[in-house]
Amino acid sequence: MGTLLAAFAILFGLMALTISVDRLYKRFAAKNPERGPFRNKDKGCQSCKSCGDLPTCDAGKRDKA
Repeated sequence: MGTLLAAFAILFGLMALTISVDRLYKRFAAKNPERGPFRNKDKGCQSCKSCGDLPTCDAGKRDKA
C-alpha cells in the first residue's frame, strides 16, 4: 500500500512540475516578446507564417499526411 501511495505521489509531483514549468515559460515569453513568440506544442514551430510549405518543417508534414 505504501508503494502505491509513493507512486501516486511521484506521478502527481511530476505532473505539477510539468504544469509549473509550462506556466513559467508562458510568463517569461509574455514578459520578453523580443525573444520570439510563445511556441505551443500543438502548432509546430511557429517561426514562419507558411510553416507547412517548407520542406524542413515537420509540423507541416504531419498536418498534410
